[in-house]
Amino acid sequence: MRPKLMFALFCLTVAGCGEGQLTGPWTNARNPNDPPQPCNDPQRCCAAEMLQCFGDVDRGATCTCTTSWDCDAERKKCEQNQQVPGTGDWDCTWTEQRYSCEKPGDANEMPRGGVGWECKYQSETQRWRCSKSAPNPDNDPSGSGEWRCRVSEGKLRCDKPTATISPPPTTNSGGGCPATKQSLLVLDFRCGWWSAAGGAFFSDAAFEALQGKCKASVDVSYHHYVGSGDTTVPGQARPPSDWSTFDQIWVLSGSSDDGSDLPVDSSEFKAIVAKLQASQAALFVGAGDGFISHGSAVSKALALGTNFAASQNAGFFIYTRNTRWKTKLTVGNQLDAHPLFAGLTSIADQVTDSTNGQLISGSELSQSDLLVGNGLKTIGRCGVKSQPCIAVGDQGGRKIVLDSGMQRFYAIPAANDQTAKDTLSYLKNIIVYLSQ
Repeated sequence: MRPKLMFALFCLTVAGCGEGQLTGPWTNARNPNDPPQPCNDPQRCCAAEMLQCFGDVDRGATCTCTTSWDCDAERKKCEQNQQVPGTGDWDCTWTEQRYSCEKPGDANEMPRGGVGWECKYQSETQRWRCSKSAPNPDNDPSGSGEWRCRVSEGKLRCDKPTATISPPPTTNSGGGCPATKQSLLVLDFRCGWWSAAGGAFFSDAAFEALQGKCKASVDVSYHHYVGSGDTTVPGQARPPSDWSTFDQIWVLSGSSDDGSDLPVDSSEFKAIVAKLQASQAALFVGAGDGFISHGSAVSKALALGTNFAASQNAGFFIYTRNTRWKTKLTVGNQLDAHPLFAGLTSIADQVTDSTNGQLISGSELSQSDLLVGNGLKTIGRCGVKSQPCIAVGDQGGRKIVLDSGMQRFYAIPAANDQTAKDTLSYLKNIIVYLSQ
């Protein structure tokens, strides 16, 4: 019996459903030397292996071409039927790194998958979770950073942003420098983000990034804390008792899992928190790689309604000269249009050692999750699950920025590509934003 083909919007019949096998003129005729672009001709861009079908081929099967897209004339807006790994109602999400779908089910009823899907059963929630590389209208891995996609009403809808983001308002023509002089107090509670484990190489790069060409308008007082019990050995002299002279205070979080970090229940740290509560200086709180204890304590003490959560234990990595970014966040996709990202294309997310391709310390340096509330706004989402990781807010006139992906700044010293350079610019943008 000749199989029936049931067409919807770019729905064809897939090979390999049931006992039979469908054949057709589906070949990808795009010249590999041509730049990637959306394809809306099923017979040209749908190879047989890219067709996905559910049903019996002898009785009629509903099939989808995973590389076929319906686009507008300018090919700036494209859509296709939502890709799913099997029958039933799936809840799907798209990020630049992965496309994931979940649904309740029985452990013995494994989804068909296919076409790049990887499926695992989550016994604790009794749900199937399947994921694959993120589809995009260019049908090319590099295209994920060029498109902003979402799942809506059974469709995967993608837009290619064209709008440019205006730089933060400033009367200073120095390019990234604050309009008024800023005095920064940086409190590093990890051993250490910008010293010790960070190494002298990064320490130099971090301060150069913070000041750069703005030494006349940015003054940095950096203090690295380590300790055991209530005994603290700062890397430099303790900060002055009067914090009223500082325009911005930066808190770089350590972890209670690290015995060399200053305990959050120590008298030294409690005194610091009390000063933070009394201060009206703009605030940056950074955490990441499982180092969240001090960031969470500060957030709670200031009643920000926002907290840090770690999906992994503290990483205890060692920074090297060969540290490079592994994944990135793109403006218009994971990053919203906001002055913090003015003039940027993408910033680093996860980092690794480029010498041998191995992940540092045997595990990825991934962001901790940021649980946002109390009026703060999420403007950045990180990782495979696209969890909130960058947020901004205003507390009684006090500007606040939180970033749970501090590891991203380890891409700065290399600064040999646009993403690394943009990550450096993002660091400078934080200063400018908090100064306004």
